[in-house]
Amino acid sequence: MSYSHKAQSILKKNKFKCTPSRLAILDILDKTSWVVSFHDIVKMSPDKKLDDVTVYRFLQILEDLHLVKKITSLRWYITCDGWTHDHNHYFLVCNWCNDVQEKVVTSKQKEDFSLLGIHPDHKCLEIVWKCWDCSQK
Repeated sequence: MSYSHKAQSILKKNKFKCTPSRLAILDILDKTSWVVSFHDIVKMSPDKKLDDVTVYRFLQILEDLHLVKKITSLRWYITCDGWTHDHNHYFLVCNWCNDVQEKVVTSKQKEDFSLLGIHPDHKCLEIVWKCWDCSQK
């Protein structure tokens, strides 16, 4: 089952309507590679009929339902399978090439984060760093 179909099921279960605009956004998210910006979603809209407000509000709904995660430092969104994401995870975001890697937080790392006083919000932590490839340049 595709991301779009699973997301529609969760939206309906939570009493949200699946309007043509929302279906178009889900289709775009389904077809994109891993991460996409808000502006890319607006640009990729069929017939250029999606407006900024509609996209923004729907992304908020998807984020609340754990169907997307916002990569704050890049202002990008990543699709997330809210139906199975019951684990803590973090994103490594390269500040030079904008590469994003998702990692599951192990119990040892969770302890280490706690010792540092770090408690991920919404089971998500974003770490901005310089990736191996960029550090070799």
